[in-house]
Amino acid sequence: MLLATGGLPLTVATAATTATLEALGAEQARHGQRLYRQGLDRDGQPLQAQLGAGPAAVPLAGGDAACARCHGLRGQGRGEAGVLAPPLRWALLTQARPAGGALPARPAYDEALLLRALQQGLAADGRPLALAMPRFALAPRDAADLLQHLRRLDSTADAEPGVAADTLTLGTVLPQAGAAAPVGEAVADGVRACLARANREGGLYGRQLRLRVLPETAAAGTDEVLMLLAPWWPQGDAATLSQALGEVPVLGPLGAAAELGEASRWWFGVAPQLGDQLRILVDLAARQSVGAGAGAGAGAGAGAGPVRALLLVADTPAGAQQLRTAQAQATQHAALRLDTRRVAAGEPLAGRLAAQWQAEGVPDLLLAVLPPDAVQALAVLAADQARPPRVLAPLASVGAAPLAWPAERRRGLRLLAAGPAEAEFDPRAFRDDLAAIGAAPRHLALQTLAWASACAGVEALRRAGAQPDRESVLAALESLQRLPTGVTRPLSYGPRQRSGQWQARLMRVADDGSTLLPDSDWLSPQERR
Repeated sequence: MLLATGGLPLTVATAATTATLEALGAEQARHGQRLYRQGLDRDGQPLQAQLGAGPAAVPLAGGDAACARCHGLRGQGRGEAGVLAPPLRWALLTQARPAGGALPARPAYDEALLLRALQQGLAADGRPLALAMPRFALAPRDAADLLQHLRRLDSTADAEPGVAADTLTLGTVLPQAGAAAPVGEAVADGVRACLARANREGGLYGRQLRLRVLPETAAAGTDEVLMLLAPWWPQGDAATLSQALGEVPVLGPLGAAAELGEASRWWFGVAPQLGDQLRILVDLAARQSVGAGAGAGAGAGAGAGPVRALLLVADTPAGAQQLRTAQAQATQHAALRLDTRRVAAGEPLAGRLAAQWQAEGVPDLLLAVLPPDAVQALAVLAADQARPPRVLAPLASVGAAPLAWPAERRRGLRLLAAGPAEAEFDPRAFRDDLAAIGAAPRHLALQTLAWASACAGVEALRRAGAQPDRESVLAALESLQRLPTGVTRPLSYGPRQRSGQWQARLMRVADDGSTLLPDSDWLSPQERR
């Protein structure tokens, strides 16, 4: 006999219903995990909460209100600054707790009492919870999601993303179609090459390393990988992307995302940040000691009032961020007057500046984060002045183009380079790893950074131990100090340091135009006091 189950036998219909319910529960748990770890609701909006009540209440939102911030990713509980956040594992919550240590006795929680604790700050016995426990504004759907996650917290159903019995799955984000696809493939080869070496050597704690290449959509697929290595979002900045991704370790972002800015603590840079280089250039301008050892000398304004420097950047969102970085650094130098200008693509820059300088005077220094043709136009204009200003530019923005310029155009040019010193550069392991997977070196500026990111990631995973999770990977990355890669300067991180390399030095073009020569010691940006 068939019941009203769409023509299916009852046993089949029951199995289908059970599978559907399990799928719904798993979906709820995923949303609950996001809320627990990142403080984001189903719509991706920040969770709202507050500390205390009444006029003195302190509002919290998003990651600041995330449960994992105090109770840990696995609900293990933490003690910080004299405040103890107890474990949130379901088996413990739903049992009466005897008094012990710093925690008082309490009866068992059920779902209703647990929601009351989250929303009203009342324990299972009705007493007020500590003021450090936020009071959450939870919509019914979000409350149900969070409860479903708490039921699975620290169970096999709540396995750490990317961690399986015999594999660790790591991710990257790369362009896979269009004109940028070949560059994306080269970057992927760089990552795979180092992971493949680790696998040939036996993997990590009995697990093989696998790479998953994800689409450019910010958060797609990141709930299935332990960490991201050398991701490249061509148009994405780190601050915006880190909000979308939440608590995923990101090592070695490329492109605009390499400028960490206000990115979260989960992001670690491998490429030297243009922002740090720009801060060094501002410091140099303030000191007017640019290349003193190579005849660069003081500018026209030295000893005659504030140093005048003009900073020129591209009229783009990245350029706007560079302006903010430079202006903030300049506030440390009372003797520096930093003027700024955004330069649109194709703008007749030399003519406009010449007219402006005729009326206002020539700056002592020009700082340029512009393409090579624009920097060359500046160099030509500067050389035509009675007292030529020095032109300073990051090597990353102009590349090797100045080697081909006429000698008179590059005489006053200094390039800030953040690459490794000759003694630190040994690409043999990089080339051997590529050859071992049948790949060839190409698009080296990005491929070497991708390989270095993967190798640093392998070392962090090794230090994270046999049972890695994202928090242990985070701690392991923070422990890396002067890690050699052979293709970058040694990488160092720490609890308050997210740029693996940040020093740079001035370079000048050799008289015969054959190469770049060091023109200063290694320099670090002056830190704010």
